[in-house]
Amino acid sequence: MSVLKLWQISLLLVLAGQIFTCKKSADGASELTFAAARGDFVISVEAQGVLEAKKAHNVMAPMLKWTMPKIAWLPQEGAKVQKGDIVVELEAGAIENEYSNAINEVEIAKAEAQKGEAESKLERVLLESQIRETAASLATSNLRLNKMKFEAPKTREIKRLEIAKDELELEKIKKKLVSIEKIQTEERMRLQLKLKQAQTKLQQARHYLNQLKLEAPVEGFVEYAMHWNGDKLQVGSQLWPNMTIVKIPDLSIMQVKLQVGETDAHKIKKGQSALVSIPSLDDLQLTGRVSKVAKMAKPIRKDRKDTKVKRVEVLVEIESTNINLALGLTAECRITIAKMEDVVTVPLECVFDKDSVKVVYVLEESSYIPYPVRIEKYGDDFVALKSELKGDEQCALQEPASSNVKWPESFNMPIPPTKADSLTNGITGSVKDSTSLKLSVKP
Repeated sequence: MSVLKLWQISLLLVLAGQIFTCKKSADGASELTFAAARGDFVISVEAQGVLEAKKAHNVMAPMLKWTMPKIAWLPQEGAKVQKGDIVVELEAGAIENEYSNAINEVEIAKAEAQKGEAESKLERVLLESQIRETAASLATSNLRLNKMKFEAPKTREIKRLEIAKDELELEKIKKKLVSIEKIQTEERMRLQLKLKQAQTKLQQARHYLNQLKLEAPVEGFVEYAMHWNGDKLQVGSQLWPNMTIVKIPDLSIMQVKLQVGETDAHKIKKGQSALVSIPSLDDLQLTGRVSKVAKMAKPIRKDRKDTKVKRVEVLVEIESTNINLALGLTAECRITIAKMEDVVTVPLECVFDKDSVKVVYVLEESSYIPYPVRIEKYGDDFVALKSELKGDEQCALQEPASSNVKWPESFNMPIPPTKADSLTNGITGSVKDSTSLKLSVKP
């Protein structure tokens, strides 16, 4: 049981356990009194929430080109991981197929380039061989022509024509070799470009394939992220780019996420102090401050937009660090809305309107003496007063009979307030020293 609940129960026990006395009014009715208390008057909002890390390192779904992946594997939630450990494996058959196809394209492009180079080399060798053979034949023909000095002119002319033909053939083969080399250079560039494109495609596919295994950016504990429908992600969940899959919380700074009613949330402001109690850790108490108040209330059940019950999310950052704190623990918070020190407090039932003046009837001996008061702060059950009361006075809980009221000769009127003091419902007013409250009946 939380300290906050124990405090409320102890207050009730103190009130109920006091010795009743009775004062008979003129009509014989008993009149109850309540002891005024002096102490700190605190107005607070109480709410329950869960512990979470203020900051977390998110592991998000990559932006993949060919598919929208699904979660194939996750470690157990809460498992401790080291930096670089695999924390998410994704399922994407399209990427694996693309990677396999890219490997095949690279191998095919390499084979075509090798084949083209071999064919080009063979063609060049054949042409170069023809050039050598033709040149040799031409040299032989010239030697024979020189030995034909005494041959008939017609025979010598025929030989010259054969030599001229061989020279033309040699020039033709040389030009063909030059042309072939240009064509082969262009073909080689085309095949190399095709191979480079296939390798680039393979590199891109390998990059996407590597993104199917996501690593932990830091050391810590795994926490599953929430789906848009309010459920936690799990194996088989469909993902979209940049969607958070798991979180690695930073446990050095913790906070409590509260769901507060709309009425109470209007009174909560950023920077207000809070007392945080952890029931599962022997009601461990920690101090904190409100770090954020949502600007919009949301339905309790996200799957039902027509629900009328809404809550406002409030974050309370815990100021101290405790090694025993764990994610998801239930925490109870008492957020201080206002606080007045060293004031007199009484139940609201002890304050009465008398001729436009608020008074408290104090039991003195056998009579009630009215004291003018001004209400400084309202709570649900108690009010803080500005008056001549010192504390411990027995104040009437119901207006006494006029015959039992002793009006003083000088009745000091209270100073009128400069502005209206009022608080809406839903705020809990409390007295710091609750044991000083005494309920009694005077005979």
